[in-house]
Amino acid sequence: MSDKINGEISDRLKELIDKEYAALKEKSKAFFAMRAAEQKYHEKKIIFYKIEDQLMQAMKDEE
Repeated sequence: MSDKINGEISDRLKELIDKEYAALKEKSKAFFAMRAAEQKYHEKKIIFYKIEDQLMQAMKDEE
């Protein structure tokens, strides 16, 4: 009887650990996707500011 209970507890713990691991994997994927999106945003922002600087310089040169 004790072995049966221990087996059931062990199986239930394994299920819970597997579910938690799967949830952490999904959170990890989402985190790294968010970081990649932030990196792209900052890269595009830098390009925008460079273009803006070039336009401002061109306007000054025209004067």
